Amino acid sequence: MLKADFGIVAVFTSYDPRGAISAPTTGVVGQSIYIQFSVATFLRDPKTKQPNIEFLFETLDEKGTTILGQPKKQIQDTGVEEKDAAFGMQFPLFMSRPGKFTARITATDKVANKKSVYELPITVLSSN
Repeated sequence: MLKADFGIVAVFTSYDPRGAISAPTTGVVGQSIYIQFSVATFLRDPKTKQPNIEFLFETLDEKGTTILGQPKKQIQDTGVEEKDAAFGMQFPLFMSRPGKFTARITATDKVANKKSVYELPITVLSSN
């Protein structure tokens, strides 16, 4: 059995931001989906009792090149209940052109100095 460690877990895609309507990872140009996920087993800042997690979200093409310039960055350091050992997040993904892509989520626990990376393959088909 593996020891619990900081990581990105429970990854899935949806058509809506709440995650109620499941979506495939294959779509057509012009569609949007949300990549839903949770982070678990993070440490908390001793003073604020909150996690300090930095998220980076980027989309890579087949060659591994970032297609949107700088990764989208978000910090989660407030609003997490003390009893919660995990919390959910989501990033929108707009399918702007056909091809095979990778959605990469990087979460860094700034308190524990640990990083977790999750890569999700995405296929976008022409709308013709």
